[in-house]
Amino acid sequence: MNELLQQKLMDLDIPGAVIELTPEEADILGLTVETAISEEDALNARYDEVEYE
Repeated sequence: MNELLQQKLMDLDIPGAVIELTPEEADILGLTVETAISEEDALNARYDEVEYE
């Protein structure tokens, strides 16, 4: 894994950080490509409500 990808993975621990991956990096990590209608929809999706019982 290259140094840039390693740094991005470490940055995931920063609250509120938005980390962008290239399609190649996502493939290396076994992630899927974001298919949200827009970037705004993708950012708003992190606030989906969860009901706790």
